[in-house]
Amino acid sequence: MRGSFSFLLSLLGLIPAVGQVAILAATPLLGLAAMHLASQYERTLYFTGLIGLVVFASFVLNLVVLGQLFNRISSPNAFLAWGTLALALGYAYGLRLLLAAGLISWLAFFTATIVSWTGAWWESFYSRPECILVGGAIMAAVPIWLRHRKHEDFPGTFRLIGLLAVFLSLLTLWHAGNDSFLPLDPKSIERTYQLVAFITAAFTIWAGIRHNYSGIVNLGAAFFTIFLYAKFVDWWWDWMPKYLFFLMIGSVAIGLLLAFRKIRSAIA
Repeated sequence: MRGSFSFLLSLLGLIPAVGQVAILAATPLLGLAAMHLASQYERTLYFTGLIGLVVFASFVLNLVVLGQLFNRISSPNAFLAWGTLALALGYAYGLRLLLAAGLISWLAFFTATIVSWTGAWWESFYSRPECILVGGAIMAAVPIWLRHRKHEDFPGTFRLIGLLAVFLSLLTLWHAGNDSFLPLDPKSIERTYQLVAFITAAFTIWAGIRHNYSGIVNLGAAFFTIFLYAKFVDWWWDWMPKYLFFLMIGSVAIGLLLAFRKIRSAIA
């Protein structure tokens, strides 16, 4: 990938600056024209979605290349531009995959911006899981007040991406209390977030059952299982015989399967 990127830059270096900008700008514009044309002749929007992903990828690459050509300092604002394009295309054509790409880009922009306000370099945003957690929680709550009458399947994407960000952040903070902003002992922070992780997973399962969101129920159940196994490792791995540990894990797995089957039947 790095070699291809360097080769592209070397080819562009043979062209005047105006020509370089024109070529980079024309690529996504031609893709947009092809995307609109494809949408007129198909109902499933399969090829429209594929072309849309190409447009989004070319726009991402073009901004990176332009930054290299003009020696610009990297900025989290690029995520804002990428997310805006992806969301615009997603809403224009009803494409959930582009919507997800836009939400992830905006989540990265939000997190990187918050981290930069603390005085840290924005590219270290992944080392501050609490910022990602807050952004994910906001994203998951968006469908509560933003109705999607035209795109009824979009709220599920908001909830899925937002909750996935929340759960991954909690999983990171499970053993990374030093990465927290809280002015507490790292061990206390880790225990607090472990409790929050279980409560969040259980609440997600309950909310999914109540509102008949099968995808959310599956996500909550998956992370509840991950959190439970992580806790078992903390409790028993060092002192329990391995055969007994895996016997316990197998027994719990069978119990969880039976419980999740009942949950699935409740929302079917």
